[in-house]
Amino acid sequence: MHHKLHDNWQQVLASRGDSVALTDAESGEVWSFHALDHRAVEWLATHAPLPDAIGKVWCLALTDRVEWMAVFLAAIKAGAVVLPLEPAAIDTLRNQALAQGAEFLIDDSGVHLLGMGSARPGFFLIKLTSGTTGAAKALPFIELEMLADGAQIMRSMSISAQDRNYAIIPLGHSYGLGNLVMPFFMAGVPIVLASSPYPQVMVEELTQFPCTVLPLVPPLVKALSMVSLESKPLPGLRLVISAGSALATKVAQDFNENVGLPVHNFYGSSETGGICFDRTGVLPKVAGAVGTAMDGVKLSIGEDQSIQVQSKAVCHAAYHDGICTLHDFGQLDEAGTLHLVGRHADIVKIAGRRVSLSEIELALCALDGVSDAYVSSRVGRSGELRCVALFLGSAESDAVKANLLLTTLPDWKRPKTLRKVDHILYNARGKIDRKAMEQTVDAAIAR
Repeated sequence: MHHKLHDNWQQVLASRGDSVALTDAESGEVWSFHALDHRAVEWLATHAPLPDAIGKVWCLALTDRVEWMAVFLAAIKAGAVVLPLEPAAIDTLRNQALAQGAEFLIDDSGVHLLGMGSARPGFFLIKLTSGTTGAAKALPFIELEMLADGAQIMRSMSISAQDRNYAIIPLGHSYGLGNLVMPFFMAGVPIVLASSPYPQVMVEELTQFPCTVLPLVPPLVKALSMVSLESKPLPGLRLVISAGSALATKVAQDFNENVGLPVHNFYGSSETGGICFDRTGVLPKVAGAVGTAMDGVKLSIGEDQSIQVQSKAVCHAAYHDGICTLHDFGQLDEAGTLHLVGRHADIVKIAGRRVSLSEIELALCALDGVSDAYVSSRVGRSGELRCVALFLGSAESDAVKANLLLTTLPDWKRPKTLRKVDHILYNARGKIDRKAMEQTVDAAIAR
């Protein structure tokens, strides 16, 4: 099977082969594009059975990210189908990998035969969703869909080979694939591989290895907003992106004041790749606003406020009558800006009326002294459903309750139970860890 991405890669080698492609920030080791290509060829030669596995599914679960990129390139050369897996979740996801016809598992200890497997002709990559709003599901992408996502991201964010990405987000998640991996192999956009999510370490690495583009998730934006900087902004940095979940207004403002650069909201999904991007960098000041449609993306709102997406990057398996309907709800304003107003999974009925828990989270995060929030629901003593809210920040509960009265949030949507907590938990994809937070809700109520 011939991958078009392989042609892109050959053009990168011809034009930039001896340039620095990957920098391992922890060791300081650098790899040129030619060196990475040689490593991929060497890896294939070492694992003789794999080059014959055209169309077979390889589960990629490496923690060494230089090796991850080399094996991903080897898969491109061999015509294999890549299924990225989180190393910590291999046992949990093994059955799903087998269900996708996976034949090999590639981790830090070597290459393991999972089973006979089955070829997935025509496929390029399989994403596994995070499962934060239900059971994780597999999304098979053809190569043209992944290429379209990379192209739309590069056009919308004006990213080119003259840029350099700082890779602190996971390479194998949808965000990392679209913003880091595809631009690297399509256009030779170099990457600095971060060593640690600790903010002071990130600052030191960004100073030692200047990058122009910094893709983040909200917890990392918050962490960097509080670290002490000797210089503003970080050298060479021009674009800071936040995706994965809603970014609190106060966190965006603090980051801007500390780092000297705005944060640009980026919204996407596993099914569609990138959807919206805030090209101005001012929208984090508006709760729920995530930008306008990216280049090549057509956006609409269904009768039930569900977000509908059309683009060449959408997974074909997620289309219905030419449209991909998301589990998120939104509104489009006159300027074409998308405002998120909830998720299908967090709609509950209180006193017979529909309430979006994420709408309440956004309202809380817009208040002074609140940097993050999590809202759930519980059955009260009299049997009625009620909202329970946890918040993080400098404000006290009484002040937050008073400020909620001044918002446009109607009384019946305001949480009856409000607790201040020390942390809101997130997973590696930058999404709130809802399973863990539900336990935190129970503990907070019991106090």
